[in-house]
Amino acid sequence: MIVMAFPGHGIKAYAYNEIDQVKQFLDTYHSNSYMVYNLNANKEFVYDPHVFEGRVRTFGIESHSPPALGSLIQICHDMAAFLRQSPSNIVAIHCIAGKGRSGTVACAWMLYTGLFNDAESAMGYFSAIRLSNGNAISLPSQRRYVHYMKKVTAEGLPPAKKLRLKVITISPYLPSGEYILSISCSSGTWETQVRPALLNAEVKVQVDWNEKLMDDVKITFSTITKKPIFVVFFNVRMLEDDTNTKFERRELDGERDFKLFKTLHKRFVIKLSGDLVVVDKGTQRRASLVALSNISLTTPPIRPLMQSSNPSTTTSQ
Repeated sequence: MIVMAFPGHGIKAYAYNEIDQVKQFLDTYHSNSYMVYNLNANKEFVYDPHVFEGRVRTFGIESHSPPALGSLIQICHDMAAFLRQSPSNIVAIHCIAGKGRSGTVACAWMLYTGLFNDAESAMGYFSAIRLSNGNAISLPSQRRYVHYMKKVTAEGLPPAKKLRLKVITISPYLPSGEYILSISCSSGTWETQVRPALLNAEVKVQVDWNEKLMDDVKITFSTITKKPIFVVFFNVRMLEDDTNTKFERRELDGERDFKLFKTLHKRFVIKLSGDLVVVDKGTQRRASLVALSNISLTTPPIRPLMQSSNPSTTTSQ
């Protein structure tokens, strides 16, 4: 597996990777035996897949987001199918910087194939070889989905569930003002205004949306002018039977990207309450392909090709 930054032209090539050099590298070392996985959904970062002779699979994932759990499993299935065709086949994955979204997929792949049995170890390994320092997968929601993949490979894909959210509790502190809380899933988006009455008091938001949430859910909290404060992604299948799910401050996305995140109290927490119903109690399906002998598991899937002080221009294999 090769993990790389976006292959582009012009200024994007200067900031990330030059697409002709990427093509030359792949043709030199992996001629007719590679598949590029484009994980980027940003319309400003596009290229003609014919540059790679059509050897491109596109799974668009929004910036600063995890892939949907179903897409994450599908990507691993797709890569496994391609690698099984020939022992010389390799896959090259990229998003834009080749860290968060690419790292989430790379770590999911390492768990999927059994190269690692622990999500934190897989992410630590990826970060150690992708960056000279720091954490390549820094968003809590992306890390959460790597842990989801660990659970799927170990226990199988949980049965489908529906969540009817009733109350979202926010505590203990919000600066005075007006906020917008939104909930998004595949079937639509619901939002409401939030007006804290007192400092340090709990804010209970009644969710009057009758939609039963399934699979991947995104909750966004922002100012009335739509300046984001935090975001959190989760998958309903992975919720436990008790529906008092909570996310602490350290489990919310925004510390790196949103200036207003720092206004949240260090003990800030968001709690979800509602009715959780199992839809399909059928047999759980395992996602691991450890037993597939056509995939070599004798060496680590990623090793450094070259180091750079700029992580966006580092290509790793």
